[in-house]
Amino acid sequence: MQRGWEEWWSTVEGVCISLVKAVAMSELILREGWTEPADRDSMPFGLLYHQTMEYLRAGLGAKFTTLASDVLTMYPFRNISKEQYRTLIKHLVGLGHLETMSDQTILIGENAERTVFNRDFCSVFTTKKEIVVKCDGHTVGSIQNLPKVDEMIQLAGRVWTVVKVSNDKSTVEVVECDGEAFNPWRSGTPPTHTRIMKKMLEVLESDDEYDYLDDAAKERLRESRSIARDIGMTSMFSDRPGGVRMYPWLGTKQFDTLRRILQKVIGTDKVRPFSPYYIDIRTKLSGDEILERVQSYIGKADGISLIYDDDIIRSGKFDKFIPDSLLMREYAADKLDFDLDL
Repeated sequence: MQRGWEEWWSTVEGVCISLVKAVAMSELILREGWTEPADRDSMPFGLLYHQTMEYLRAGLGAKFTTLASDVLTMYPFRNISKEQYRTLIKHLVGLGHLETMSDQTILIGENAERTVFNRDFCSVFTTKKEIVVKCDGHTVGSIQNLPKVDEMIQLAGRVWTVVKVSNDKSTVEVVECDGEAFNPWRSGTPPTHTRIMKKMLEVLESDDEYDYLDDAAKERLRESRSIARDIGMTSMFSDRPGGVRMYPWLGTKQFDTLRRILQKVIGTDKVRPFSPYYIDIRTKLSGDEILERVQSYIGKADGISLIYDDDIIRSGKFDKFIPDSLLMREYAADKLDFDLDL
């Protein structure tokens, strides 16, 4: 493995963060019997659309009170209010996906028939399209992310250069080449729970040794602890030219929420994050003053105010039928967390 790549993903400022994380997760499992819980969507409006249409297509329609009692009471929708459901129903009527009779019975509208009565409707998940990779007319394999011409990719144990992308972007032509390539996980790194981050801090602050580590790993951990303490990683703030570096030791979701708050109270162009490990802040404020501003913002916070125009609020299969106002509520509920243990 190339050293440069290894340092990018597994070290932070010389600290072997992948080793520290592995120890932290091992300790949580072995000593505390804890594993990271699965995330649950708290306001899945796209799924609510699907279940509403599924309910209606099986019968002769229903009034809103019936939909609210039979559909909205399902566990996945426990955090969605009747008023929000009513907003969704009104929006779907406006789209022509639902229609309301004179007696207030709600039926599937004409504009929804192609969607609802399609054989693909039963699935609520989106799947990425596979892009076929060919060389001299023979299929090498498939990938999910569309590469650019002249880009090198690794597939089937070999390295290839892309020479052509088909007009419909379903196929790419390649030729074998020398060199090295890495197909990055373009959807980003998996999220980390706050409890893991806090345990990582404990590992760095501790002098404990761990029997399951070999001698090389133990030595690397000692080096990492020494470096972390020298650079101030085990403190909340360390001085940097023109400002401070903040080590919040928060999970990915909470870290991103903090980053957004800092951009609001200090300035977007003055905050540079490296998720979920540190945030560089260009400011004359002290650490205490920064925390005071953050806590003040949380006290009057509305998650919607932290959503930016370039945030992707439509990611589900049926989100295109959901009004922005509800999707923003869903995004704030699922992607942001104001419970910052600072």
